[in-house]
Amino acid sequence: MHALVPRVEPQRRVGQALLENIYVRLISEKVKKIA
Repeated sequence: MHALVPRVEPQRRVGQALLENIYVRLISEKVKKIA
């Protein structure tokens, strides 16, 4: 298990970064439509 942890962590961080980018894009598009 310990050998797998270091490999899994970076993937989780990358996944969170991608999700944050998607949310930022969706929010910015909604703001542009409202404004």
